Amino acid sequence: MRRILARMSITLRDATVEDAPILVALVRANREHFATGDPERPESFYTPYGQRRVLEDALHHRAEGTALLMLIEEDGAVIGRIGLSGITRGAFQSASVHYAVDRTHTGRGVAGAALAQMVALARDQLRLHRLQAEIMPTNIASRCVAERCGFLPYGLAPEYLRLQGQWQTMMLYQRIL
Repeated sequence: MRRILARMSITLRDATVEDAPILVALVRANREHFATGDPERPESFYTPYGQRRVLEDALHHRAEGTALLMLIEEDGAVIGRIGLSGITRGAFQSASVHYAVDRTHTGRGVAGAALAQMVALARDQLRLHRLQAEIMPTNIASRCVAERCGFLPYGLAPEYLRLQGQWQTMMLYQRIL
């Protein structure tokens, strides 16, 4: 029952440049928690200027139609981020999805609720055919989120992403929309 209640209050909204202070607080509070799935970040990333640049880049990519960054909110408070990257049109109609939830809000279905909403948006508004998620094999929680949202594992990609200063092997998941 608790998981259902958490899903009912989770919403996604477009990120704007004005969200820089909110994102600074989120990334600073979750620096270690997010580090396992993020590339190495310069210190400037954790500053208002750094987050403003992230948001400006996100808005640029959104205008180009190649990426989408949204914030995850619960009762009006930002508790995470979710996005699409590598949006490819033409015969592919696909994108990669990524998500991160504040460590104090994990284990309640927040990531799953946000991912389900992103799947619906990708299918219904963006008219994508397929979403992919790249997840470290050791990230059991994220793998469970993806699987609960209908993503199926389809491969293992050795040295796929450079995270934590090293090339990491990733499990590849997909969902046909």
